[in-house]
Amino acid sequence: MNYITVGINHKTAPIEIREKLSLDKESQQKVFTKALNSPFIQEAIILSTCNRVEIYGVTTKPEEAAHLLSELLTEPYQKEAAEQKDWSSILYSKKGADAINHLFHVVSSLDSQVVGENQITAQVREAYQIAQDFSATGYYLNKLFERALFVAKRVKTETDISKGNVSIGSVAVVLAKKIFGSLKNRSLLLLGAGKIGKTVVRHLKEEAPEDTFILNRTFSKAQALQEEGLGKAVPPEELSQLLNSIDVIITSATGNVPELSLERLKEIMGGRKNQPLFIIDLGMPRNVSPKASSVDNVYLYNLDDLKSITEKNKNNRDLLCHDAKNIIEEEAALFYENCLAPDVLPTISGLGNKFETIRKTELKKSLAKLVHLSQNDIEKIDKLTQSVVSKILHDPVLSLKTQKEMTKPEALSLFKKLFRLDDETS
Repeated sequence: MNYITVGINHKTAPIEIREKLSLDKESQQKVFTKALNSPFIQEAIILSTCNRVEIYGVTTKPEEAAHLLSELLTEPYQKEAAEQKDWSSILYSKKGADAINHLFHVVSSLDSQVVGENQITAQVREAYQIAQDFSATGYYLNKLFERALFVAKRVKTETDISKGNVSIGSVAVVLAKKIFGSLKNRSLLLLGAGKIGKTVVRHLKEEAPEDTFILNRTFSKAQALQEEGLGKAVPPEELSQLLNSIDVIITSATGNVPELSLERLKEIMGGRKNQPLFIIDLGMPRNVSPKASSVDNVYLYNLDDLKSITEKNKNNRDLLCHDAKNIIEEEAALFYENCLAPDVLPTISGLGNKFETIRKTELKKSLAKLVHLSQNDIEKIDKLTQSVVSKILHDPVLSLKTQKEMTKPEALSLFKKLFRLDDETS
């Protein structure tokens, strides 16, 4: 068995591609069905967020599985687009140790647009649960994702990577501040009271804007935030009236918002007497048409426009990322050794046994000539030779554990011949 992941993210694909490939629960069920009915995928989990769409799988045929998952992932775009698209620079495919390492980076938020943000861990947990509900997981992916969630917890516990304002919602507030300098005399409207929306209004409260309005299709969700003192809940039917005077709209709703269509915005702006309207669209798919920025005095920003702010955040966290990466690499190598490389383990064991036999034999010969040494000296020499052998074997053993090419039968055969391990591993 081998792990595999195929996907796109904010680093490889712009928002107009990501939103076309994003998968809701209904779409995910179709992908699960097609993947698991194929001869190449035994288990699957789909992670679809505002900044990535990835399919994780278990397979005995990685190349065929990668091709299948690529087709399933890009199918929504192929149905909409007339032109043929070259996906080679957008899609990434990772196998074995690389797939494990990638997931551990993702769930620990090192691969996020906002490094250190906490939402991705919950999103991975939710994706894992959805796949279980569809009976799409089994022994291998359950084991991998349980470990991934443990690794994320360890990273957040043992490093300070998640401290401070680290979320898409907080970055949206930073952007709003950059636009106006201060939000104290500004009125803001939040469309969508989901997880991102809650983060936004909590950070907005710290900026003390003149007015914060919260609107959600389910009015009770907006009311719940109002009860926390985070803003004023507004029923959906009052949106049109609010749009005549609001300064900033931050959207994180599901699907398009008809009141913010191109035609409706033209009407609204005609009555605002040149008062600018700033819209920060955090929706995936986007809530507002990109053509809205062509309307006079409308300034539209989306998830990809947050990059300059998130890059600064990433640069400030480089040292913390280093500590987190050390934990991830340690955990990924350990997981791969224990779970994915049964064919490699006898070779590692044989290599260690051979060098230990050589060490003990040569040490015994030398100590026979050094009869004047005390027991304490002998123990020190014994530990020294153990350390030397360990350091000599470190690189070849690490290669066997972490480089997927080394798990291939022909590579293992060559490795055994190089160290003459045939007798030791038979």
